[in-house]
Amino acid sequence: IMNLPTFEPYRIFFLTGVLLGLWGAGVWILFYLHQGPYPVVAHPALMMGGFLLSFVCGFLMTAAPKFTGSFPMTSCEMAWSIFLNLFLIASSLLFNAKIFYLGSAVTFVTLIAYFLRRFVRRTQNPPAPFVLIGLGLGMGLLGSLGMLTEEFFQLPDQVFHFVRSLYLQGYILSLIVGVGSRLVPALLGHSALPNQAQTTAPSLKLRPFFILMSVFALSYLIEAFVDLNSGLLFRSAVVLFVMLSYWKIHVLPVKRTRLAWGLIISAWLMLIGLWGSLWSMYRIHFLHVFFIGGLGLMTFMIAVRVILSHGNHGLVLESKSKVIPTVIGLVFAAALTRLSAGFIPAVYLSHLAYAATVWCVAVALWAMVFVPRILRGGP
Repeated sequence: IMNLPTFEPYRIFFLTGVLLGLWGAGVWILFYLHQGPYPVVAHPALMMGGFLLSFVCGFLMTAAPKFTGSFPMTSCEMAWSIFLNLFLIASSLLFNAKIFYLGSAVTFVTLIAYFLRRFVRRTQNPPAPFVLIGLGLGMGLLGSLGMLTEEFFQLPDQVFHFVRSLYLQGYILSLIVGVGSRLVPALLGHSALPNQAQTTAPSLKLRPFFILMSVFALSYLIEAFVDLNSGLLFRSAVVLFVMLSYWKIHVLPVKRTRLAWGLIISAWLMLIGLWGSLWSMYRIHFLHVFFIGGLGLMTFMIAVRVILSHGNHGLVLESKSKVIPTVIGLVFAAALTRLSAGFIPAVYLSHLAYAATVWCVAVALWAMVFVPRILRGGP
């Protein structure tokens, strides 16, 4: 199935991501059917530390050698990544919190080490926005260690809120803002940001992203230790600025593929979820628009490009695939159903189960088309 000498990490981690995307939402269906415990702790952890983290591993481990002009995954790293992948699956399916958060911490250490080895031996500098990858991986590690510590010792409320926010939001949003500022403009057909190696004054290009990175990181400290809404406002403003200035989601895409429309819809849903979360009474419900319609849909859209381009399948499916608009519609419906649960308390639990079911159908349809292409290369 997979040619190990040309093995690329996305081939294994994307498969894990699909499985855990189904499992992380499926726990709500099991609870509604009285077949499982109330998953208020397990569900967010499984989605952020299982589903999304698996796709993050697959993408970053595949992309890092290209963006640094360095060496691909070694045989030792390949063996470790397979073990790590199996550990993620086992700890997610069994969900022992201590083991799960330990696995998350080890995963982030692995990603940091993987990046550092290639950055030290780089032949070109990665794009300027990628400074946020370092921030995101650091947030993920700190959040994982904090959540692991909470399993043994009760942290002060503000500290727990801080590390939990890093784990459930900070790391993935930092990675999306950083990587997206390089990839999304290219996928939409706008002028992509130039590679950092092409400039003779790198500080001029890095400076705005260091400023954005600082404000973004500061927003989590403000949220946890000063004022929750102020922190959310700072963070939402940073994301809005990036998406309008660099992603250009407010103008029609040059490449009007189905994939491009999926990216634009996911970006707007991300913004709606973030800004809607300022409405404190419905914060968690709007955040699910951010998680489901924003992060979830964007993950699958970017994964399509990775699978098609790295698997030599050509890019025709980005424009022709019927499953892409179907998945977009289903994920949008799942996000809307989950949002409605907060406004109609009488049907709260049933709408959580309905939203999870629609999400699982979307993931399954996506997998039917793209998992075979993960397992085999094109001509």
